[in-house]
Amino acid sequence: IQLKAIIVSFNELAAFSEPSSSEQVLVNYFDWAIVIIMIFFTIIFGVRRLDPTERHQGMMLSLATESIVKLIALVSIGIFACYSLYGGIGDVFETAKAHQHAHPVIERMAGALPSELWVTLLLLGVANFLFLPRQFHVAVIENHNPNHIKTAQWMLPLYLLIITMFVVPIALVSLMSGLPSSNADVFVLLLPLWSDALPLAFFVFIGGFSAAMGMIMVSAMTLSTMITNNLILPIIERYKICLFIRRHLLVCRWIVVACIILSSYFFYLTV
Repeated sequence: IQLKAIIVSFNELAAFSEPSSSEQVLVNYFDWAIVIIMIFFTIIFGVRRLDPTERHQGMMLSLATESIVKLIALVSIGIFACYSLYGGIGDVFETAKAHQHAHPVIERMAGALPSELWVTLLLLGVANFLFLPRQFHVAVIENHNPNHIKTAQWMLPLYLLIITMFVVPIALVSLMSGLPSSNADVFVLLLPLWSDALPLAFFVFIGGFSAAMGMIMVSAMTLSTMITNNLILPIIERYKICLFIRRHLLVCRWIVVACIILSSYFFYLTV
């Protein structure tokens, strides 16, 4: 999903800017460049040693910075959509309400969902959030001070509240501006592009790009640890012919990182 977000966003920017023939080469090979960069930086910053107690403070600082940039970018596009293109959040909702019958998607959004569906979606969202391997890695393995959990108890819900505050207004403004609902994944990028706010569009791309990079790196690093510890090591212990691999566990982890990111890219291409 994160690789798709980076590639699709870049392609939208490239299509809007109409690159020259020399720049088109970069566009054509951007997918592979990103995959190689992801593998390289994941290994350099996250899989340098086999020490199970090693913490990656540089990567955690990078993740925190990316999260702040992502938050500022989304809030910026929300303010732009509501207060530059319209007269505020109230005006957005009033306009959407008045013209909902002209927009089938907005009309469906206005319809009340059954409470059972809301509860199901809420539980699925919580489960997805809490049980991601990277979530466990960041909250438990990289945590060097238990008091940080007390801060996270109020800061994380606050962050989630702020970052989702403008999601519905951005969707409404984008639909009322004529953007097709099939492009909902890139509304935050298309809206400033179609409104000729190019600096804001570039800032939004950078915010999404940095956040996606961080998520891919941590996910690949965490899954490589799980695979080597819970799959490769038991196989080595069970089959003595594989004992020689024990001396090359670090290399195995690098190969696993490459396989995870490459398989993710091929999955994106196929599905």
